[in-house]
Amino acid sequence: MGKEYYTCPRCNRKLVIDLGDIIECSHCHEEFSKKDIERFEKDQILSLSEKKDFIRIFSEDIEDAR
Repeated sequence: MGKEYYTCPRCNRKLVIDLGDIIECSHCHEEFSKKDIERFEKDQILSLSEKKDFIRIFSEDIEDAR
C-alpha cells in the first residue's frame, strides 16, 4: 500500500506535515485528525483547536448549571 497524501480541509493546500494520527497545515497552521478527514466531508471537519473550544464551551455550561 502506498503512502497517503492529504490536503488541508480548511485552505485546500497540499503542503501539510504528517504527524502520525494528525496533519498540520504549513499554510494556515491548523491541525486535523486523519480519522476525521477519512470519515467526514471537508466542510464538516473541525480542526483540533475548534474541537477543544467546542468541548471547553460545553464544559463551562455544565459547570454553570451545577
